[in-house]
Amino acid sequence: TCNPCTHSLSNVNDIATNGSVTCSFGSATASTALATCGGNGMWAWNGMCTSCTTFPSNVNAIDASGVVTCVDGYAANSTTAAACNVDGNWAWTGTCNPCTHSLSNVNDIATNGSVTCSFGSATASTALATCGGNGMWAWNGMCTSCTTFPSNVNAIDASGVVTCVDGYAANSTTAAACNVDGNWAWTGEYMGCN
Repeated sequence: TCNPCTHSLSNVNDIATNGSVTCSFGSATASTALATCGGNGMWAWNGMCTSCTTFPSNVNAIDASGVVTCVDGYAANSTTAAACNVDGNWAWTGTCNPCTHSLSNVNDIATNGSVTCSFGSATASTALATCGGNGMWAWNGMCTSCTTFPSNVNAIDASGVVTCVDGYAANSTTAAACNVDGNWAWTGEYMGCN
């Protein structure tokens, strides 16, 4: 009885009946040698499939088709497939770049998509922004700007300290904040200058 040969070769996906070796995804070989089927029913091969274990910078995963997934907050600038090189490094013509935004009144977007409004703006949205394939953050929320100061308030600095117009004093030392309704407020108090 003739039985097909088997193998236990590391990082080898398949050996064709002619002895041609296919490395597992994420591995590569420089060898062109064919495997030989031995009398013991096992394939023997002098080559080696080198495994690529470290991803390029800011790459989170590479699937079996070579499609690259970037880490949170980053977008791939190429749709070309990544491949494992025989030197053990992934080859990919693209890079994963940080997402940018041009969203109004948004100060910062963390890599996890958490949005921080600019000082003087607020949001009721708890939705996270998503980093799109175009390298831009997309967000369904909105940072509402507080543009009008309460009566007799001259300015509010980035720490929330209120400066009243000449001849008036703030009725609280609590830092002011912009509310989602577009109005300035002090926590639990009427905001104003008397």
